[in-house]
Amino acid sequence: FPVTIFAPFLSSTANTPPNLNAPVFVQQGKKFAYVRGVITETNFATGASIGVRYMLIPLDTNDLGPVLAIPPFVDSIANTPTVPNDSQGVTINAKITDDGTVTSATLYYAVGANNFNFTAVPMTAGANNLYSATIPAQPNGSFVKYYVRAVDNEGSFYNSQDSLNVRSIYKVINGGITRISDIQVSPFMDGASIYEGKTLTGLGIRATIVASAQSNDFSSVVLQQGNAPFSGIIAFPGLNNDLDTRLRGDSILITAARVVETNAVTQLQDVTATWISSGRPLPTPIAVAFDSVRLNRSAHLEQFESMIVRIDTCFAINLNPNTPQNFNRFLVNPDSTSTVGVRIEDESNDIPANFNTDSLVLKQKFNFIRGVLGFGFGNWRILPRNRGDIQGFSKIGRASCRERVLRL
Repeated sequence: FPVTIFAPFLSSTANTPPNLNAPVFVQQGKKFAYVRGVITETNFATGASIGVRYMLIPLDTNDLGPVLAIPPFVDSIANTPTVPNDSQGVTINAKITDDGTVTSATLYYAVGANNFNFTAVPMTAGANNLYSATIPAQPNGSFVKYYVRAVDNEGSFYNSQDSLNVRSIYKVINGGITRISDIQVSPFMDGASIYEGKTLTGLGIRATIVASAQSNDFSSVVLQQGNAPFSGIIAFPGLNNDLDTRLRGDSILITAARVVETNAVTQLQDVTATWISSGRPLPTPIAVAFDSVRLNRSAHLEQFESMIVRIDTCFAINLNPNTPQNFNRFLVNPDSTSTVGVRIEDESNDIPANFNTDSLVLKQKFNFIRGVLGFGFGNWRILPRNRGDIQGFSKIGRASCRERVLRL
């Protein structure tokens, strides 16, 4: 039966194992003579459950008995092309190694994010332990998920992914990626992009800068394509790129970028982009339900990640929820008597340190608070781009009249 084992000295994430026989390299299907350790009870939480779990904690590598069986090791899995159209088959490559010999390698694929009826395709061995197989062309818009199963001469096997929770997946898109939503829409419960960790080329994403990295604006560049769901994303420039000097209202064309997940937020890094025009109208901030943000209703909020949103008519009900430390964070609620609220976070170049305690007063009323909808430390939050996103203040590089009065 499955037992949760926690051991900080174990590693299961190395791309190339230094020694398949080493007990410190743990992988699916590896067999030990015994595992011993200390049984402990701990609070346990995931996105779907909270409860108590017992864990077995080995104290050192001697608490893992001799290795009795080692399955093949599968890594360097990739699909080519990364973004196919409906006339292209997709080749899946994987590097498979073993301490003995690999007797079979099979690719399993299923069309549809929620389809678990997998089709098996034998993989062909090539040079340098590289195995490959091709998935036939699929209809436009299809999600295709896959995993690799390798078996060795001792009968030990390894699945590159859990066949019931496949993270290796691609989408068929005729015309390539031209929308931010092509990257942001995810079949995964955690909202992670299917392109996480991949560098995408041949992009045709035209978007408007709604938050810049200027001194009187946000600390990052935020892009948006209108107000359709999943149309916002944070972007960081690559080498020889002036993206971080561009202003709100600039229209740009992204042709390449690397997709990463940072604190559960999808971002574009190493962006290659060209400037198109200036003075484009900005999308109207989207009104989000207060309780959806406060209660972390990701099913509703994920579609607005990294878009400009607003909460109307609210009060500052806690000026520093992290006292005695101060992270320039405050809480708001439509009910001025409440003690719980939505986090308003400071990641702006324009909002000064201790703004929450120096410039605000308890139960201060705001007709609106706007900002980038973000996620961090287990909570959805609103990140004002500058002081102008907080009703009653201005983005000018000096204190507004209201700020000066409050400080007096």
